[in-house]
Amino acid sequence: DVGSAEVQIAKLNEKVKYLTTHLLKNKGDVKAKHGLNAIVTKRRKLLNYLYETNRETAEKIISELSIRFRPPGRLWDKEAKYGAFKNTKSKWLKIRAEEKLEKKVRKAALASK
Repeated sequence: DVGSAEVQIAKLNEKVKYLTTHLLKNKGDVKAKHGLNAIVTKRRKLLNYLYETNRETAEKIISELSIRFRPPGRLWDKEAKYGAFKNTKSKWLKIRAEEKLEKKVRKAALASK
């Protein structure tokens, strides 16, 4: 059963995984980046189609393959969109905020003496 949307989504998901690992090793490979974007777009269109025709099957595939999928017409909430990514920016903001707090404490200690 090669033509069904479920099988096509599974095959495209494997290609996405492969190209993602390839791009992590070869950051300058622009052709692979374009190919990855095309495959992700095709997978999203197939998921949209499957979601419209058979919602239960689509949700089952999404959970089995652990795909982030937003049904058409719905907006991402921030936690769902960025939950899978490490946010290094917030790490540095937290460190800087702690440094500023330490400076304020030191200034307050010096002023009270």
